[in-house]
Amino acid sequence: MPGKLKEDNIRLGIKKWDFDIFGIAEINLDWRVLNEQERLPHRTKEWWEHQHISWAHNRNLPPRQARQYGGTALFSVNKAALRVIGKGQDQTNLGRWSWTRYKGKGNHTLRILVAYRPNPPQGPFTVYAQHNSFFHTIARDICPRRAFLVDLCSEISSALEIGDHVVLLIDGNSNMKGSDLSKALQQLPLQEIILSKHGREGPATSKRNSTSTPIDGIWMSLGLGYDKCGYFAYDDVAPSDHRCLWVNLSFINAFGHNMPPLSRRQP
Repeated sequence: MPGKLKEDNIRLGIKKWDFDIFGIAEINLDWRVLNEQERLPHRTKEWWEHQHISWAHNRNLPPRQARQYGGTALFSVNKAALRVIGKGQDQTNLGRWSWTRYKGKGNHTLRILVAYRPNPPQGPFTVYAQHNSFFHTIARDICPRRAFLVDLCSEISSALEIGDHVVLLIDGNSNMKGSDLSKALQQLPLQEIILSKHGREGPATSKRNSTSTPIDGIWMSLGLGYDKCGYFAYDDVAPSDHRCLWVNLSFINAFGHNMPPLSRRQP
């Protein structure tokens, strides 16, 4: 999200398709280097009547330049923003995921996570290399992709144990149809709802993928109902080399009841 053009495209895309919650992987910025006016809350504060943002990036490296690969952000807009009761991120401070927790009727709670799993090793400045360097400093002998899987599943398991419904929006850089990632998420148990609803013959979700392999997915708790879901065409929501994925999760399913219309702020 480095410039105003991309920023405006994201805003217009969210407004056009009337998203209540929107996740972005690979923000690719070290927010510590930017001044307050350039940071995410300030840059987006006039976009909607009400908003909440959870975001994360790698804070283990010393801040040097604005460009930093990886990172995530989760926007909650208008009615959804009013239900937020907490937020958090990957506890290693690597920026691998961020999450927002929502309170519904009675004891109904929902946690939505947006996560980015690094690609296999490809060079010295990649997300994989960042994570690998960090794990060496703490003497944790583990592949960063494996560490992502172990740590994310632990976090989701903890959320499920306290009664949260869970939605995971993920750029997994792994086959959602059958990989170590998909098998681990199924064991939690979560289900990838687009493949579950439409079958396993869907399209690739990245322009760089020449096979029909979805590497992005929406995973949900088994007891959480939803209506429709699917893939947008490339660039339909905002210019990107990934498809935007979507699910229609009603307020009744998400929060246990419908919500009244918002009253507008007076000018």
